[in-house]
Amino acid sequence: MLKYAPIMNALTPEPSETDSDCEYKFVFPLRHEVSPRDYLKFILTVWYCPETSAAIADLMANSYGEAQLKELLASPMEVLLFKSRKFFLELDI
Repeated sequence: MLKYAPIMNALTPEPSETDSDCEYKFVFPLRHEVSPRDYLKFILTVWYCPETSAAIADLMANSYGEAQLKELLASPMEVLLFKSRKFFLELDI
């Protein structure tokens, strides 16, 4: 008797051994593909319009090093919001 391989399309995820593996691969696929400044700009659009969030992200990227930005992005959102407020006030909008 012939055995057929399961039909898979391009949207079928590869099998994963753990749920966290699956979450990492398919929920956050762009996390490491963008620069910390762009990721910060994306996060800031929750609180600010895109133009303002881009300006704040540029100011923060110029003030902090890349390692500091990565550390800031890994911190709780309250810390990120508090620090972004200081830079928003510098924009004098």
